[in-house]
Amino acid sequence: MKIDIDPQTESRLKEIAASGNASPEALAAEIIAAQIQDQHQARYWQERAEDMAAFDAMKKGEYISQEEMFAKLDQLAMKAREQAEHGG
Repeated sequence: MKIDIDPQTESRLKEIAASGNASPEALAAEIIAAQIQDQHQARYWQERAEDMAAFDAMKKGEYISQEEMFAKLDQLAMKAREQAEHGG
């Protein structure tokens, strides 16, 4: 895969890579991997907060209808399918 970056960013990558005794490509790959990990972490915490809010509501006796649950499950299935297709 090739990623086009602006000359200034490329120059900066080369500088940082040289000081760390690594290739600019390896450094860029590390940065991208860290960014992806950060996105997964953010998604985890967002979903966790949503789950805790739902659990608290359940403890208070606030339930959703079966139709609403099926709609939510359909949304989750569609989201999982999209992520599987797009590697996300």
